[in-house]
Amino acid sequence: MTDPQEAAITAATEAWRGRLSSLADPIEFLEHVEASQLAAGLTYKGSAVMPVAEPVFLTESEHEGDRRAVDAALAALVAAGERVFADPVLRPRFLGDFSGDGVSSELVNLPTGYDLPIVFGRLDGMRVGTGLQFLEFNGGLPGGVTPTDLSAELMASWGVAQDFRDSIPFRTMTTAPAVMDALVATWHSYGGSGRPYTVLALPHELEEIATPAVAYLRRAAAAADIEFTVADPADLHHAGARLRRGDRAVDVLLRGFFTTMVDYLASRLDGIIAALRAGDVCMVTSMRSGMYGYKSLFAAITDESFELDLPSDVLRTARSHLPWTRLVEPGTCTTADGDRVDLASYIVGNREHLVLKPAAGYGGSDVQLGWQHTDDSWQAQLQTALRSGDHVVQRAVESPQHEFATLTPGFPVVPFTTDHNPIITGNTVAGYYVRVTPGAGLTNVTAGAGVAPTFVING
Repeated sequence: MTDPQEAAITAATEAWRGRLSSLADPIEFLEHVEASQLAAGLTYKGSAVMPVAEPVFLTESEHEGDRRAVDAALAALVAAGERVFADPVLRPRFLGDFSGDGVSSELVNLPTGYDLPIVFGRLDGMRVGTGLQFLEFNGGLPGGVTPTDLSAELMASWGVAQDFRDSIPFRTMTTAPAVMDALVATWHSYGGSGRPYTVLALPHELEEIATPAVAYLRRAAAAADIEFTVADPADLHHAGARLRRGDRAVDVLLRGFFTTMVDYLASRLDGIIAALRAGDVCMVTSMRSGMYGYKSLFAAITDESFELDLPSDVLRTARSHLPWTRLVEPGTCTTADGDRVDLASYIVGNREHLVLKPAAGYGGSDVQLGWQHTDDSWQAQLQTALRSGDHVVQRAVESPQHEFATLTPGFPVVPFTTDHNPIITGNTVAGYYVRVTPGAGLTNVTAGAGVAPTFVING
């Protein structure tokens, strides 16, 4: 961040906190905010999830830099995924479930019928001194849309925000309208017209956890004049050259299940699979976009010996925003400094700076942080990863701390570990899912983290 950007953010932060400190009745304000969060559904397991009394301030210049970084990272993921998937030697090394001759691999290889390789997704990362560092990509309908939008809408409605806007104009980044715009644009790219009848294929096992997000998507679809419904995959069938729910032909299908659930769902996917094979439905959250979420592709991108069909400046930008990553497998590799080493020995000797992850994991599941292990337990984790053949090792990215005024009496300023996760719709950054946790905890809402909105200011 340049000095003018730092100055703009510092001035905005001081101005915001000044307005908080001048509230006539701060206790009434705090009670109102908590009630508003509960009423809006900005909750997790019945509790409000926005613990902060101020937004993350981002300058327009920073946002533009983020957009360039995201564009390069997505281009590199697509290039790496295409090359790996097309190579029968590389595919089993990098793509696990997509490496054989099964249904998952077949579905990834089917044409989508529209232009963009990635319509929706989320890049999870940290904002450090050099800008965003992306740790993983989540393909499909991006998680975090609901808390991102609700937190921004709620905070922007405060009198504090309205007074603040008089001296420092800002804009929020509400992502649901962008999701709907990208959905319609993709339907038109597919060859459709008008507003599509849209179905979210959501397994009934996931209904409870997805309830807030589904309710918010329903409201966003209604605002965009899109007819939207939810169905278990088993309730969709292929007939008359269309995917159907009952007698109704489905125009756009949203995949509300992980790509790793294909085998589990089995015959419940028969109708969807038949329609995809025939090209009779526009699934905007394609199986191929899920393939790009394999963390093993980061290993292909960050290895300079791995050739990708990309302009050199795009590849250079992508690599500058991705941490050094390698497949966990026997043999040698190059380090981030270009030295060739035995990979297993390097992992053992550098646990304080390394992370082991499943190549296809999500939600922080089974992520092993080297500095939290003893030498013996780290060695055991490495052996497990080597045996499984489906893990990556990644250079740790410093978890930055950001100070926020908090929603407690007196609005004390507290350091939070904070991540910044660009939400991608239609190949552009529609907003940021920002998770915050006091101290040095994990930034997963399931682990107790909260959310913070992003306000964009000039600078």
